[in-house]
Amino acid sequence: MLILGCPTQGMRQTPAMQSFITSIPRELLSGLSVVCFDTRFRGGFWKISAAPSMAKQLHTMGVGLLVPPESFFVKSMKKEGPLLAGELERAASWAHMLSEKIAVHPLAVKS
Repeated sequence: MLILGCPTQGMRQTPAMQSFITSIPRELLSGLSVVCFDTRFRGGFWKISAAPSMAKQLHTMGVGLLVPPESFFVKSMKKEGPLLAGELERAASWAHMLSEKIAVHPLAVKS
């Protein structure tokens, strides 16, 4: 499983994440379960976030996601959160759901 996550900056993924995704050889992604998440500020203007952008970039590379992209919300726009109350628990629940999905759809074993 490959879990990609980054903060939302300028309503999109960070340049470092965009570059990282571009650098992944497509053959390494074949048959791999991939998911995306971001952190972002919650508010009316802030509905666009990094995870859908990552998903779109992966889609153009022929990679589908195991689950739809997810956002976790931060308290302020400072460089390092903190997460809003309840978001850590929501993230843990999301991670648990991913582990259950993997149990149903195991990873392809590469030789």
